[in-house]
Amino acid sequence: MKGPRYVGEVTRIYRKYVDLYLSEKPYKVEPEDLKILMEVFNRGGFTGGYYKEYHGKDMMSMKRPDHQGLYVGKISKLMKGKISFTAQEDIHKGDALQIRINSEEKVELTSPSEFKAGSKVVLNGQKMKKLHEGMEIKRTLNHPMIERIDEGLKQKKKENLKGKIIIQKDQCAKLILKDGEDHVEVIGPVIEEAQKNGAMPADIEKLLKKTGQTHYTFEELEVDLGEN
Repeated sequence: MKGPRYVGEVTRIYRKYVDLYLSEKPYKVEPEDLKILMEVFNRGGFTGGYYKEYHGKDMMSMKRPDHQGLYVGKISKLMKGKISFTAQEDIHKGDALQIRINSEEKVELTSPSEFKAGSKVVLNGQKMKKLHEGMEIKRTLNHPMIERIDEGLKQKKKENLKGKIIIQKDQCAKLILKDGEDHVEVIGPVIEEAQKNGAMPADIEKLLKKTGQTHYTFEELEVDLGEN
């Protein structure tokens, strides 16, 4: 539950509703967001947590410690080497589906194509003698959702900085950086007069904006440059 996918997606959704709550405007939790939380990892649903009780069995998963997935249907028919069911959710190519036989044994299947909610799904089965009609089918990996999360994790969001550099003859160079309400000042060496051509503001700005692989980029940068 501490993997980057889980942490990133849960944080994103909780941040969304914290902001909505703080806005003091009416809102409702969207069913799609609850589904995302169920699919990224769940041990059997949701509880009221510590808002309503302190510890207790209702806050724990007493049956299974692993991911229980999202319900997508139940076996309606068993055929020779195949299972059939009606999809309760859109199923995507590459989705991982699971049928739990008991606490120790399960059947894991991969969807070979797309199926719309309400459509009939026929998949190659496994351990057919241990399956029966009415068994629940859970999706334990939503392929497009995982691709979206992974792509988001690859994109490192950079913090925008506002900066000002002051370079004046016979004074210490000073770099001021601001990130929202936070700011820092860095004092450099005393600036001497140029012997030949002095630095140009554009050159200094270009050098400072080379933030490379850091998590920062300049939103604004002011260069206060004296003569020579």
